[in-house]
Amino acid sequence: MTYYVYGLTDHMEDGYAGVDLLSSVFYVGKGVAGRWDHHLDEVEKALERGLETSILTNQAKVQRIVDNIGLGGRPRSVKLASGLETEADAYIAEALAIELVNAVLVARNLEPLTNVVSGHGRSVMDLEEHRYFVEARDLTLEPVEHDGRDMVTGQDWQEIRAGDIFSAIFVKMGTRDFEARVHRATRHSPHYLGRAAARVVVMDEGQVSGVRKGWNPNTPWTADEAHERAYRYWSLAKTRVEGWIYRSATAPSNLVGLVPDRSGSVARYVWPIDPGGVWERYPTVRNRWGIPVINKLHPLSPHPLLGRRPVSPDGRAILHTFASGVRAGVFRVV
Repeated sequence: MTYYVYGLTDHMEDGYAGVDLLSSVFYVGKGVAGRWDHHLDEVEKALERGLETSILTNQAKVQRIVDNIGLGGRPRSVKLASGLETEADAYIAEALAIELVNAVLVARNLEPLTNVVSGHGRSVMDLEEHRYFVEARDLTLEPVEHDGRDMVTGQDWQEIRAGDIFSAIFVKMGTRDFEARVHRATRHSPHYLGRAAARVVVMDEGQVSGVRKGWNPNTPWTADEAHERAYRYWSLAKTRVEGWIYRSATAPSNLVGLVPDRSGSVARYVWPIDPGGVWERYPTVRNRWGIPVINKLHPLSPHPLLGRRPVSPDGRAILHTFASGVRAGVFRVV
């Protein structure tokens, strides 16, 4: 696979010494063979046939090509690297180049790149953040009985200390790929949920739309991919969800995505649960639930639970061997 920047124009070739070539770059991509020429060919063929270029995808990129053609130029590509053997590596390299080139363009008050998705959702992260996805430390927890009053939230903690109490729904995500489905709401929940029905929507069986990727610590899920794996298809008792809806202050504060490693299941993603959000009901998937979170595209980072392997006081890893994959409640740090 080859990795390239796109947008240099023919009319800039005279006098390279005084020209900032980067200023005209508007796209970074990866591909094989002559992929970098396809962008221009697509636009030129549409213009030759008298078609509206608005029918083409990525209108920002298309318009920059049209503008260059109008100025008498012909966008060219420059190869940055080649020999990448896997698509995953190519996406990571693409994401790095997009972020670096964009940073230079913005610093010079130039238009940013027209890429719609950075590295197909990959992104560059610093080593401190990546530590959350590769390291694991034990966190001993014990369930705490509560009387239905407000649950205690640890959302603003700077650290976790013995005696701290917090509430959460732990869910176990895995390394296997699954079908991804697009579901649609069919109706509000039936009358048996009473006043809670307005806060529950029943979802249809859904259409297969691709793959829900398994976990790989070297290329962690994007926020959207992590949310897709974490928030739905969990087996929770109807009466329990009803209680959280009727008395939102008693609902758990955080949705914590655990990913199994060799010795346990480790917290890799944390989202605050929306106390006034709408729960999804999946009757065709063994009557399971979708959990509402606040801002699915921004899991909490940093968070004191990240990189922690929750275990019970007897040393057993929470949710490591449980088939249900979900556990909710109030917990105290031991």
